[in-house]
Amino acid sequence: MTSIGATAKNLSQPALTTIQGLFTDWQKPNLLDAVAKEIFFADEVVFFEGQEDVGLLRKFAIEHNREPLEVFGYGVGGSGNIKHFLKMAEELGIRACAIYDGDKTAEKAEAEQLFPVSLIELLPTADIRDKHAKDASGRDAVEIKKEGLFDRNGVIKPAYKQYLLDLMDRVTAQFNGPQ
Repeated sequence: MTSIGATAKNLSQPALTTIQGLFTDWQKPNLLDAVAKEIFFADEVVFFEGQEDVGLLRKFAIEHNREPLEVFGYGVGGSGNIKHFLKMAEELGIRACAIYDGDKTAEKAEAEQLFPVSLIELLPTADIRDKHAKDASGRDAVEIKKEGLFDRNGVIKPAYKQYLLDLMDRVTAQFNGPQ
């Protein structure tokens, strides 16, 4: 018979202050909703910049008969918030990974320095999905402003399929490796 236990941990005051500030961000009301609060019961978590990243990666995993990654809520509400959530995960003893858009090299480098135990990845494209320039009426133009792993309709580009499968394997290996 195995015993089941729980460990209670406290966040430092700086981490608490940062997280409390995110609660009051009226532009991101779901950032710490009931789904996101599941992090407090997690053993591992992947942080993405936004909800589009979370949705596309979940869809990709299911389409390729993979178990979806354990992700934080609907994303962290922007690349600048990733380090705050990595800090929270570190203080709570939760294994964490972070995946930044390809145009966030400085943020990735900072996170790697601050959290050397966490897997920090940078997409090979500027965004998760193609972002098109807008025409005069505000509609998507043909020109791609930021290239993504997925096209504007959420379909993986063949050139990035293997990259994404390998990324998922690296994340899984990180979580299954020694603590």
